Amino acid sequence: MKIAVGEPSWLQVCASYGHAGVSFVAYEIFPVTVYAAPGTAVTLSTGHASPSPEQIQMGINNNTIWTGFNPVNLTTDALGTAHSNLTLTGAVMPFVPNDIANVSLPIVARSVGGVQAEAGLPIEFTGGEGFNGIHVLQTSGPILFPGTMIASASNGIQYAYGIAYAPAAGAGAQPIQVTLGVAGTWSNGAVGSLPSGIQVTFPQPSFVLSPDQVFYFFVDENNSIPQSPAQAPSNYTFAIQESIGGTSYVEPLSLSVVSPTFFGSFGTSPTTSGAPGGGASQNWTYLELGLVAAAAVAVLLVGTLFLRRRRPEPIQAKVAG
Repeated sequence: MKIAVGEPSWLQVCASYGHAGVSFVAYEIFPVTVYAAPGTAVTLSTGHASPSPEQIQMGINNNTIWTGFNPVNLTTDALGTAHSNLTLTGAVMPFVPNDIANVSLPIVARSVGGVQAEAGLPIEFTGGEGFNGIHVLQTSGPILFPGTMIASASNGIQYAYGIAYAPAAGAGAQPIQVTLGVAGTWSNGAVGSLPSGIQVTFPQPSFVLSPDQVFYFFVDENNSIPQSPAQAPSNYTFAIQESIGGTSYVEPLSLSVVSPTFFGSFGTSPTTSGAPGGGASQNWTYLELGLVAAAAVAVLLVGTLFLRRRRPEPIQAKVAG
């Protein structure tokens, strides 16, 4: 028995903060092919992978990845082949090998008779929660909001939160309806009144989660807090009212509004309206763009699946058993 993993298609999320722009891969979909005798029943799975020691030193030590096969159980056809698609989020297959960041994720095919084939998929963890973070939801709720949203005084921002809905029943489970809203502020589990001068909203307050699929939703922030270089961060915790699969939850969402100088020294601060590239000129540096990318997942546009220009080259497999 053999297994081959081709190069992926992927969903690219484009992020914008004022006149700056960043993007990240929301997830990748890999074609998986199993070769065995005709009529062989096979189950697919992934092994364990951890960030490299170098990435851990850089602070990437607690980031979640999620994988899902569609389908997970296969039977080879009369030609001895079977096909599936592997979805990966929280990590990516790099374009170029990188000894510092790359690790191997085992892709395993196991037959009913115990024969096993394995391929090592090179991946790179994409960072901690808050930037392309992923929350794995195994039941009907609740949805959590890890980390802290970072916003700039007198400016708006938009964050992306990723969910992988992975119920125990797999793709055979029923989709669940989700509705999100801001109930007020959060203090030790109690809901209070909303603060003045700052708003948090959900552009798409209602959506459906499908089993074994990844979904990104967005949180908008706008504020009228005056800009001041010497101003200390203003910290808030909002109470998010959730209805997930007919069950209600209230979860906290943290937000910190900082002076624009937090992101580095640049000219006119980002504006809340207009398309990127319009309005006042900006003097961004690569360091500032990196800080924005790491601190603020400002998602305005979601692209479509793009294919890599190279033709897929199967990853070599090894057989055991």
